[in-house]
Amino acid sequence: MDDFIRWKTVDILEYLPFFIAKDELFKTTNDADSREHERIRVQLLEILSQLNIQNATDGIKLWDTFVGIDTSADGIDVRRARIIERLNHNSTSTKEFLEYIANQYISDESAKISLFNEHYAMDLEFNKEMCFDLAKMKEAIDTYKPAHIAYRTIEVSSLSHDIQIGIFPCISENTYIGFDSSLRNELISLEVKTVNAIAITENTIII
Repeated sequence: MDDFIRWKTVDILEYLPFFIAKDELFKTTNDADSREHERIRVQLLEILSQLNIQNATDGIKLWDTFVGIDTSADGIDVRRARIIERLNHNSTSTKEFLEYIANQYISDESAKISLFNEHYAMDLEFNKEMCFDLAKMKEAIDTYKPAHIAYRTIEVSSLSHDIQIGIFPCISENTYIGFDSSLRNELISLEVKTVNAIAITENTIII
């Protein structure tokens, strides 16, 4: 769709005979034209990007109108997610489709659904810290899940347990010297003791 727009910076002199650039007046005129063409080219690329909901920024309000919802009070990521929900509306909401909807609100896309058909129920499990809008996610699931299916959310937090062990050597030295008035032929006893002390540090981090 974007083949009609050049992707490199505009330079009109590339399409003209080489000798024209040697004339200062012609070169100055064509450089000015190139700058204007470049400005228009950049604007066209920006307009083109607004036609894709994944890239839309200023044009997202037009997407709101197109799908018939009002997301003006939400952040840009949530607005995109709600518009994508509406665009991807299925007549049948499958397990995979509901996981996709939930993952629009979860940064690490950790949402997993477990079905319990005999009880007409399902569990929606996800990483709690990665969900940036729980209320909107629940609203989306309520919109697209079958009306007769009940569900509960299981918010998982990961736990990291870190144990650090350090060994600190401790050396003690005792010297015993025995002597009498003559200080001759006496035995000197030297005793060296080495002791290892172990220190254990435990750090529990809730992620």
